[in-house]
Amino acid sequence: MLSGRHIERELHRLNSPPILSKRPMNFPSFRKTVPLLLIALCGLLASCAPSFVTPVAQANPNPLVGAKRFEVKPVKYVDLRVDGKSEEAYKAGIGADSWADWDEDKRWIAKYFTDHVQSSAADGGVSATMGDSSAPFVITPTVSMIDTGYYRIPAWNAVSRVNYNVVITDRSGRRIDHVEAVHGIPFDAMFAPSTSGRLQKVAAMLGDAVGEYVVERTDG
Repeated sequence: MLSGRHIERELHRLNSPPILSKRPMNFPSFRKTVPLLLIALCGLLASCAPSFVTPVAQANPNPLVGAKRFEVKPVKYVDLRVDGKSEEAYKAGIGADSWADWDEDKRWIAKYFTDHVQSSAADGGVSATMGDSSAPFVITPTVSMIDTGYYRIPAWNAVSRVNYNVVITDRSGRRIDHVEAVHGIPFDAMFAPSTSGRLQKVAAMLGDAVGEYVVERTDG
């Protein structure tokens, strides 16, 4: 009997070209693509879409008001759980021949997130860049949980999901904000057959959301 991984790969082969490439996919920023009419409607309704970012702790008064520069640290994987088990147990289950693919998935999950934090913040007039060691504030993201979303029965249970914890500190290391960013995309044989592609898109969406959160906090 074929495993879920083999079924998912075969569906991917039949339905689409490979998603993962040597260069990042260009997922559009939410700030650029949401129609103006929808923005106005959301304002009237206060909240018409689920938020991907949940504050865990926020400094009050808010020292980020008026801030224009942040350093973004590379994503780190801390106590990572994959499909409900330790990463070591997950890797043992997929076999050594798939470890390189898994490492590549993790690399893109990190890159898409940080790229989109930077671009989304820039859309709001805030510089959030990697390597800016003189910026007064620091954004440090970690990943603690990934659901790969490999094909399973029933198919709607196959959801690719990533959980980021993002801490904002001042340059001395004093914690200012801590937020959790979580989102998932379900398997779709026609439009989202690839787990790698879904994880990349989730990372991009959450990077956009965190960048927007930073802009909102600097606006007060």
